[in-house]
Amino acid sequence: MPNVRISTDWQHPGDMQWSGAPLVDADNHVERSLPIPEEAYQRIEAAIAGGHLEGDIFLKDRSRFHWFLDR
Repeated sequence: MPNVRISTDWQHPGDMQWSGAPLVDADNHVERSLPIPEEAYQRIEAAIAGGHLEGDIFLKDRSRFHWFLDR
């Protein structure tokens, strides 16, 4: 099963840190195994469903989530 590698500066501004690599199912749903905001999961899932393999998302609090889909 594929996974999505996630790094973020959430809760530690200006310092990107590894968060983890939760599994992604056939319907592009990301396993909720990391203690990150639900909005981050939803936006990563939407990007994957849109055909993207890697990207950055920014939440309203200006935190950054870099992700990479590892199939």
